[in-house]
Amino acid sequence: MFFALLVCLLAIALQNWDLTSSASHLAEPFYRFCISLSPRSEWTPYYQALVCGTNLPESDLLQALRTTSLIHLAIVSGSHLVLLEAMLRKLIPHRLKYFAPIGAILFLYTLMTGWQAPAVRALFSVMTQFLNNRFKLFWTGHQITLFAGLLTWAFFPLWSHSYSFLLSWGA
Repeated sequence: MFFALLVCLLAIALQNWDLTSSASHLAEPFYRFCISLSPRSEWTPYYQALVCGTNLPESDLLQALRTTSLIHLAIVSGSHLVLLEAMLRKLIPHRLKYFAPIGAILFLYTLMTGWQAPAVRALFSVMTQFLNNRFKLFWTGHQITLFAGLLTWAFFPLWSHSYSFLLSWGA
């Protein structure tokens, strides 16, 4: 109940603050850095789309991905963050499995993807899952998804019109 009240208060407090453009401005150098790291080849635009979240160029491949509904696999989404978190949990020794190093890397990756709505919602979901485990809240997966979505919406109310945010929240 406390967390629901906190989300409502955040939504009211942040309704006139354009956090979306501030966060995007902060993410811009990280996003450009991510793009600069991609290997140079004929597939560069696809590497950049898959890892950094750039738009795919119009092509037969893009049309085929759209036709087969596999386009979601070729763009940055919350699943990228979940996969990265799972890999980090396997790589970091058990005694170091505190949220700070993993959370920092996930935050940096979210910045490197241009602070896109699905990745940010997934980051809030990971943070909510951590809080759920840390404070023994015993929330179900659905409650964590709902709270993370509401929290994202409270911080970034303009994303309520974002198709990618709504799809990632419902996935």
